[in-house]
Amino acid sequence: GATGATGSGTTGATGGTGPTGPTGPVGCASANYILKSNGTTATCTVTPIYEDGTNLVVGIGTTSPASTYLPGETGVGLFNVHSVSQPGTGYFPVEVSNNSTNNACMGVGEYNTGSGYNALEGISFYTGTTFVPCGVLGLQIQGSGLGIGVRGIGNYSNHYGVVGSIPTTGTWTGFGGYFTGGLAYANGLYNLSDSSVKKNVLPLRSSLDKIMHLQGVSYQYDTDAMPSSKGDERVYLGFIAQEIERTLPQVVATKNVMVGEGSTKLNAPNQPLIKTLKVVDYVQVVPVLVEAMKEQQKIIDELKKKLEAQDKKTEEIQKLLNEQLKKKD
Repeated sequence: GATGATGSGTTGATGGTGPTGPTGPVGCASANYILKSNGTTATCTVTPIYEDGTNLVVGIGTTSPASTYLPGETGVGLFNVHSVSQPGTGYFPVEVSNNSTNNACMGVGEYNTGSGYNALEGISFYTGTTFVPCGVLGLQIQGSGLGIGVRGIGNYSNHYGVVGSIPTTGTWTGFGGYFTGGLAYANGLYNLSDSSVKKNVLPLRSSLDKIMHLQGVSYQYDTDAMPSSKGDERVYLGFIAQEIERTLPQVVATKNVMVGEGSTKLNAPNQPLIKTLKVVDYVQVVPVLVEAMKEQQKIIDELKKKLEAQDKKTEEIQKLLNEQLKKKD
């Protein structure tokens, strides 16, 4: 037979309220904080991340991230990035890059005028002997024009632009500064010579004899033995260290010299070829040359006096001869 009509009844009464759920994380009553939570509680007072809500200035570990320059900067009370894994080739644990044509990529400033700490420090803890890591590496990769890998500037004339140093104890086979490709300077090259820092000062003796034993030579660098001079065909003037050492050992030292090119990649260890070689401090030859010239001049003056005395005797003899000739006449 035919299907009957669907029936409809009245809605039943609302059921009772269910049990109260667990208490959620505690919020932060202060504005502009990004909460730190362990899943149970949250706080805005321990190592906060703070955004001032006006200039988009973010503070990490500080609630006063006052920007020195532009909005969008980050004020950091204490910030540590520690990489525990090996980044992929061509990557860094921390990278800051700027693809725009405005401003520097990164600025680091110590704005507390009472602080004596460095604005930026680079430290390498490598203890091996295979590589020669750098605390700071600057590389200019532009292919043409003038580029500077590392530049140091002092803001006042009593500052130092760049300072390099190593201890002068032990074997002392390193350098406070090392350059390949030439060293250029302006306004003078100075060697500390103040009397207040010297002791056991003695005059040089027999300098002319020492100079007479030196042999100046012309030479070119063997680029097979010194790859860092690859392409250098210039002819240089100087001495052979082993030869000058026999006469003036004070001007010769034994040093670790980087004769290889090493790495120019930012993400690769530096592996320059290092050899222990003899080096010459040509500046120390100058005092010997000065005293040798003085000794030579003394010899010349003595010979000059002898010649003058001989000339005087010759004049006297000539005068006597002339007188004798007149008497015969």
